[in-house]
Amino acid sequence: MVIMGITGSSRMKQVLMGTNTLNVIRHINAPVMIIPPKAKFKGLKNVLFTSDFKDVARTTPFDSLKKILDIFKPNLSILNVDSEHYIELTEEFKMERTAMDEKLTAYNPEFSFLRAYDFLDGINEFVEAKDIDALITVPRKHGFLSQLFKTSHTKKLAYHSHIPIIAIHL
Repeated sequence: MVIMGITGSSRMKQVLMGTNTLNVIRHINAPVMIIPPKAKFKGLKNVLFTSDFKDVARTTPFDSLKKILDIFKPNLSILNVDSEHYIELTEEFKMERTAMDEKLTAYNPEFSFLRAYDFLDGINEFVEAKDIDALITVPRKHGFLSQLFKTSHTKKLAYHSHIPIIAIHL
């Protein structure tokens, strides 16, 4: 695992260039732990894994995730933030949750589905409510034009989180 800090660069630099830390995440296959400037390390007792719950068997790096869980032995929460959730999950979400639960059953994961229109607000609320120590995310590959016009969830989290973020790859 590579452990790196991140500094708050200007908004324009965040949009156009990113930082050295984000470039490392894009170009290496090892997990990268990002330490935000105001983060306070108190161990990893509770971690949060974020998932879009779309084709989890193919899009979730279970081996990398399990290695991190085996090292730190934290309580595992798995969260999906979506603006479309209503009272009950769709059958598709239920099937994906079952698939993920089967792969991670030894870690006794706690699943949560949160309806929120802003991904970052939803994550931050959950982190505060559940006393989360670190967040695990899977950065998606974006094309050049996509990078210019759309800010990735990992990038948003890196700049606006108060807890460490662990980026793992497929």
